[in-house]
Amino acid sequence: MILIHPIMQVFFIAMAVVAFILGLQRFRSNHLGHQTRFNWKGHVYVGRIAIVGLIAGTVAGVAITPYYFEYTVPVLSHGQLGIVSMAFFFVGASTGYILDKHKKRRKLLPLIHGSANTLGLLVALNQIVTGYKLYLSFVS
Repeated sequence: MILIHPIMQVFFIAMAVVAFILGLQRFRSNHLGHQTRFNWKGHVYVGRIAIVGLIAGTVAGVAITPYYFEYTVPVLSHGQLGIVSMAFFFVGASTGYILDKHKKRRKLLPLIHGSANTLGLLVALNQIVTGYKLYLSFVS
């Protein structure tokens, strides 16, 4: 049962990486002056699934922790970082919703959206390392 959380999270982190790569095209166009084609629908579709999945996976991880682990420093720090990533993803989701529903040329809101999601993704990538260490301590 406990393996569902890391498997889900790795899958959704991979989707977030795809959304990040797609979003880079928008950043290059808006802020670097490059002529690029931005796959808006693909970015929104993959990003929406990734953010909802990562938030749900974090909630599930926090919910199952008391059944499998004692509250030690590594467990608490992994959970706290998960909650930090959720905060970034909530900002990314809300700004993404606005950007998708009210399409127009913008500079600042896409930058806030991309920055929040990039920071959330960086935290989530770190979570793979800390989660793997927790898994090793769990199985040994």
